[in-house]
Amino acid sequence: MAPGPALACRALSCRAGGRTIIEDLTLEFEPGERVALMGPSGSGKTTLLTTLAGLLPPAAGRVLAGGVPLDEQPELRAGLALVFQSYGLLSLLTAAENVEVALRAAGRPPREAMRLAAEALDRLGV
Repeated sequence: MAPGPALACRALSCRAGGRTIIEDLTLEFEPGERVALMGPSGSGKTTLLTTLAGLLPPAAGRVLAGGVPLDEQPELRAGLALVFQSYGLLSLLTAAENVEVALRAAGRPPREAMRLAAEALDRLGV
């Protein structure tokens, strides 16, 4: 049996600001595939990407990484990345503190976030 898509969503619906942005969307992305997501401002591109990356929970449906639902194995989010068009660093924080903020937003406890941030920055030579 051939491996499934690297990333997929099934019957995905997303809400933001109290309204439905995406409804009943099914997509598959194969390993190594390049995809352009295009649309006017406010059409849901960022909402879709943040949901696929596991940063925003879907209102309905599922996101799958390698065929495994992210809601069943949230640690799979570590293998997903999202690069925003404009960076969102907080200028009053150090590099480590900026990384810690993201880890805390992902649900990591404070001490673990501090340790993981230090390890990541060390690996990057920062």
